Amino acid sequence: MPTLQDKRQDFLWLVQLWMQRERDIAGWTATCGDAIAASYRIPEDMTARDAAWDFLSFNSEAFRGESTSALNG
Repeated sequence: MPTLQDKRQDFLWLVQLWMQRERDIAGWTATCGDAIAASYRIPEDMTARDAAWDFLSFNSEAFRGESTSALNG
């Protein structure tokens, strides 16, 4: 079973990979800080993958003007 620290590291790794892939999107400086803050709020029953998906979906939608997320609110 992964520890909370493992889950945080996996979450941040997945977010970093996505941000590198989508590097043409403006506003990543604030998103980096948001990702670190969100990594401390991953619910115990949520996997790092699911938390990263939720976080990234929220931020992608936020750039388009619509967003909802358990980690970003």
